[in-house]
Amino acid sequence: MNNECLLMDIDINRMWVTLTITKPEFPEDLEGLSEDYLEDFLMDEGICNGILYDNIKRLAEMAENGEYDVELKVAEGRAPVPGEDGRFEYKVAIEDDRAKPKINEDGTVDYHNSLSISMVSNGQEFAVYHPPTMGQFGSTVYSEMISPAKGKELRALRGKGFRIEENSDDTISYIATLDGRIALDGDRVIIEPIYVVSGNLDIKEGNIHFNGDVEVRGDVSSGMTIETTGNVFVSGHVGASTIMAGKNVTIRRGLQGKGRAKIVAGGDIACSFIEQSEVTAEGSIHAESIMQSEIIARNEVVVQGKKGVIIGGTVTATLGIKAKSFGNDANENTMLQIGVPRGYLDRVAQLRGDERKIRQDIDLLEQKLREMEMMPEGMKSEATEAMRMKCLRAKVVKSTEMKDIQEELAEREQEMENSKRTASVQATGTIYPGVVVNIWREAMAIKQETVSAKFTLSSKGVRMEGI
Repeated sequence: MNNECLLMDIDINRMWVTLTITKPEFPEDLEGLSEDYLEDFLMDEGICNGILYDNIKRLAEMAENGEYDVELKVAEGRAPVPGEDGRFEYKVAIEDDRAKPKINEDGTVDYHNSLSISMVSNGQEFAVYHPPTMGQFGSTVYSEMISPAKGKELRALRGKGFRIEENSDDTISYIATLDGRIALDGDRVIIEPIYVVSGNLDIKEGNIHFNGDVEVRGDVSSGMTIETTGNVFVSGHVGASTIMAGKNVTIRRGLQGKGRAKIVAGGDIACSFIEQSEVTAEGSIHAESIMQSEIIARNEVVVQGKKGVIIGGTVTATLGIKAKSFGNDANENTMLQIGVPRGYLDRVAQLRGDERKIRQDIDLLEQKLREMEMMPEGMKSEATEAMRMKCLRAKVVKSTEMKDIQEELAEREQEMENSKRTASVQATGTIYPGVVVNIWREAMAIKQETVSAKFTLSSKGVRMEGI
């Protein structure tokens, strides 16, 4: 049979085939161009997978009815289905360790989420890893198999306080090895013991010195002390007490220090209000109001919520101070400072001195190593080799110390540069007379009430602009 009126198009990837019946020059050219013939034609061409029989039937019927030049897909391969990536299924909530409160729609500050503590028990499965799947094979219209892309493996969880068990279904279980608080610290899962005071922390309970997190479900009475390497969570008020935490401090109800409270955190501090207290954070400080207090934050101080006021005292931050209003109509002295905390420059000077000292030590070690390498072979002994290895080990240790010092020094110098270039003091409400804005030793005293202003450092001193 003459097939000049039958056109076939094949996908370059062999995933589909189309047929077109063109208008024949002579009617007899269509004789025998039936549905069965089209199927046999495809088989003869080796196309045996994914045949679309309905389209073949339709194509033959259209030709019979005088409909030509219609291209129809008559075979279609099956694309491979890629495998699913590995995934972790968490059985408990694992939240970031930061103590940043949430602002509600009505302007109040929600400290509940900051106080939400995920706990696990010894032997409890807290996560399951499901490995990647292989996916499903595909095939071309010629029944050629197409391999799928396998799902990607995820790196195993790192951290402490848990063990890993392989299951018969190829999943991997992560199981706590102690009772404690579970949290995400960067890319590590940390389970640490937690000291829980079910009521108030007072003289009956005694001071707390603990290696881990501390949760007080009531108030912290005046005169009490909490010292911990982890986080501190207080559901109630804190009086004239001392809290020293290696990580974050969250006080849900507020801090009434009476001039005797001292809070120091290695991370962030979140507190509904701070009054007559000394508060220092290596991270940021968040509150609804700050009154007559000495505040120092290595990052920023953010005072927000319905009140959002800073009145009296001194507030110092490296990266910025934000509030609704500063001072009050009694013109109470209020100092707002952008700069580094006390002792920060001392630490920078110490790092630079340590860098010089270690450089000298490394130079001496390298000189000693060169001298031993230049010794004639006949003069070298086991003692010489032992000394050479000792110098090499000492050089490795010193080089590691040097790297750590240089990294911290670079971080601190960058912080100071960012502070001078981008840090600001901002108020969306009123700034009262009595307020002094000091940015890197350049000061501006507010002489009259000002509304909605931003203060930054310029080449001419402190600059004020509207916001």
